[in-house]
Amino acid sequence: MSSDEKTASKSIFAKPPVKIVVSSDERVYYVHRGTLEVHKAFDTRLKESTDEYEEAIDWSRFDEQTIDCVLSFLYTAGYQAPQPTSVAVEEDEADAGEEAPAQDGEEGEQEQVVVDEADEENDTKIKHIKIEPNSPPDSPRSQASWPRSPSPSFPPRTRSPSPVPEPSIAPNSPPTQAMSDCDLNDRPLTPLEYCDGVTLATERASGQKVEDQDQEEEPQQETEGNSAPEIYLHAKVYSFARQLDFAKLEQFALNRLTEVLVALEQTDKVLFPYLVDAIRLVYKTTSAVDDARNLLSQFVALRYTTLVGEDLDELLTEGGEFVVDLSHKLARKLTAIEMVLKRDENLAQRNEELRAESAEKDEELKTLREEVRHGPTHGFPAFSFWPITARVPDYRRHWNDRRSSPLEPLWGKQYSALRHSTMIPRSFLRARALLVALTLAVFLAWAILTQVKAYIPNLSSQTTADLTSSHREFWREFHALLEKFAPDTNPIIEYEKASTEGFHAHNPPPRPDALHVPDEEIATMKEAHAGFVNAINGSPPELPYLPDTKGIVSTAGGTYLPVLVISLRMLRRTGSTLPMEVFLADEDEYEHHICDVVLPSLNARCVVLSRILIAAPARIQKYQFKPFAMIFSSFEEILFLDADAFPLEKPEQLFITEPFLAKGMVTWPDFWASSVSPLFYDIANYPPPPMDLRQSTESGEVLLSKRSHLRSLLLATYYNYHGPSHYYALLSQGAAGEGDKETFVTAAAAMHESFHQVSEPICALGHETHAGIAGSAMAQFNPVQDFALTSREIWRVRGDDAPAPDVFFIHANFPKFNPATIFELHEVNPAFTDEGEFTRAWTLPVDVVRGLNSRVDVEKGFWEEILWTACELEDKFRSWVGFEGICDAVKKYWGAVFGVD
Repeated sequence: MSSDEKTASKSIFAKPPVKIVVSSDERVYYVHRGTLEVHKAFDTRLKESTDEYEEAIDWSRFDEQTIDCVLSFLYTAGYQAPQPTSVAVEEDEADAGEEAPAQDGEEGEQEQVVVDEADEENDTKIKHIKIEPNSPPDSPRSQASWPRSPSPSFPPRTRSPSPVPEPSIAPNSPPTQAMSDCDLNDRPLTPLEYCDGVTLATERASGQKVEDQDQEEEPQQETEGNSAPEIYLHAKVYSFARQLDFAKLEQFALNRLTEVLVALEQTDKVLFPYLVDAIRLVYKTTSAVDDARNLLSQFVALRYTTLVGEDLDELLTEGGEFVVDLSHKLARKLTAIEMVLKRDENLAQRNEELRAESAEKDEELKTLREEVRHGPTHGFPAFSFWPITARVPDYRRHWNDRRSSPLEPLWGKQYSALRHSTMIPRSFLRARALLVALTLAVFLAWAILTQVKAYIPNLSSQTTADLTSSHREFWREFHALLEKFAPDTNPIIEYEKASTEGFHAHNPPPRPDALHVPDEEIATMKEAHAGFVNAINGSPPELPYLPDTKGIVSTAGGTYLPVLVISLRMLRRTGSTLPMEVFLADEDEYEHHICDVVLPSLNARCVVLSRILIAAPARIQKYQFKPFAMIFSSFEEILFLDADAFPLEKPEQLFITEPFLAKGMVTWPDFWASSVSPLFYDIANYPPPPMDLRQSTESGEVLLSKRSHLRSLLLATYYNYHGPSHYYALLSQGAAGEGDKETFVTAAAAMHESFHQVSEPICALGHETHAGIAGSAMAQFNPVQDFALTSREIWRVRGDDAPAPDVFFIHANFPKFNPATIFELHEVNPAFTDEGEFTRAWTLPVDVVRGLNSRVDVEKGFWEEILWTACELEDKFRSWVGFEGICDAVKKYWGAVFGVD
């Protein structure tokens, strides 16, 4: 059959394939619709604002080599770097009709089916083309083309047989030699083989032929010699995926790029111009926080002293964001090396101290042996009592130093010497041994009891999991929904602020109505809101989390990190073993000693939010972080706590009792009456509640089940995502506390999902001043006890007589009890009287303070944890750099107020 013969055939597809225009010479590819539609964000991006593709999708800014890899991934879930071809060179299109000559030794022919444009009746003309086995199609201009000369050729790539690649950074390699003895947590730059998702690169693409294990491998030098061009290839594919929101391809290309860089890290192969071209492309087509940017700048930083090339020199002279990233990483590297050298010096000094201590113990042991053998009178009287405690080593000191110094078994050796003495009867030796054992038991019991008070269990984190990749996929889909149903109107930023009114159940104020928004804009926002609600009610993106898990979630970073550590230690004082996930905004907030040492010892871990949000561009800041932390936590049931909030009882009980079991979401009140605009209820399409129904919400504590209230959480995130431009104004109208506080209750009401807001009014804790109470904290009350009252229609907030619930949370928020700044002058000074004398922070209201201190002195315990944090971590927090005397200042306050050294 000739190559130009055409045969009509009915299409088996409901719709014709999608036409794609590629590269500057506008070559045309076709791709089946189903391969695009399974990738929702990618498909949505291609369709833009309609439900149909354009007549021809314009990918002319991408070259053919990139699109070959993209199409390969669409059909096989993977792609390979192009192999050297052995077929005849394709003829130029001007030589129409001519076929490439078959090679000698050809054993057979294949037929390639190419789809031409369909006619009006959806019939499809099929053209059969004679091609050579294992060769790219020789195609006309309207057919998908494969890379032709001068496209670079690549040898077959070798893959690690292990799902986790072996470390490829040699300990003696020039850029890492100084770090060879450094613990991984203290490395300035993560080794490339530990980069996110690198193990995916070892998976074989669907349909890839598995090579025979007995087949002879190609020479290693040949593979290495030709793998450098892959750097630019994978960078091009990654850039394509990032620009078009193709999440899975983005991760795959990033993993392949990582694998190539790891393989090249210990070689002296020429990486230019491919590396520089890849850097330029990635930095040109991606945003400021990007995985590929981090990977490439990290690779250059790790090999900075060995990379040589005019291309790199030219790139560095250009300046720009790459040079900034590289400078940061090199600075971290130098800082970490200095820390390692200091650590080595400290270890050497400690080693000498241990040697001296060991020598001292040897001398003491020799003396004891001599006295046992000879004694002052050259022998013990037969039945005299040997004063055991006369030479008992200071076991209390040894116990406290047990982590840093070896404990010599002195008693065992003394007993051995005594036993071999023929001057002491066996019965007396037995009695003496018993007395020795009892004495040692007393010392051990005493030492343990002295440690119990300050002991906080080192809990495991078995209930946590790294769901970063799954969360990225969710975020891409969810971000598309947030943008698709954005309130496409002018931002509500200029308006007269509503007054802040206290909550009075008997005499509520009228609902404020300070916003003036045109009716057409309200209609637009209402339509967008309804579209989003319908989307999450219908088929929302699947949110990954660990089922049947409970945990605590918080946000911190910067100056909030010391405050978080104090609150976390207060949590552990209750005996709670719930794991905690602490969300940080970005890599700059990740402090290695705190995240890798301190928090894990308290069964907590750091989660960097930007590692997830990098999957789709978004500006998330300030109040917006809270719902995102709740969404991306690994727990099914969560208790969110602000960094400066902590419980006084084990919060585990809240998850297994009412109201949480019945309602699925619990919130706590603020001081103020609701200031939600009537316009919001029009947009959300439900009637405004009475002003005396409940107070506004204080969102420092939120208890929520994702299983029952996922849609409420998604809608609350919608309100926060569009909060700065629209919904914060609609929900607070500029009154006190504007931000995320009202988004949770209003979202649950809009989704018709149940919740319980504690009715017991919030209480300010403080001390007396000339101007009144200096409130520095808020007390929130036990929801279980509150629900027991309100379920019987007993409402203390409305004047009903009943015992008050117990204080359950303290939110120490004004000012933050940061040891580095708490003694500075603030609007409220919790540690000082008006005369400048030290004072307790929380002495009022008397009845509330008496109740919360009925079992234990809460404030003293709080300051005890402030003291521990200030002294044990004085040089650990990045935000404390430049502060002096933090520990001494807290010690001074501690001694003056609590009378304890």
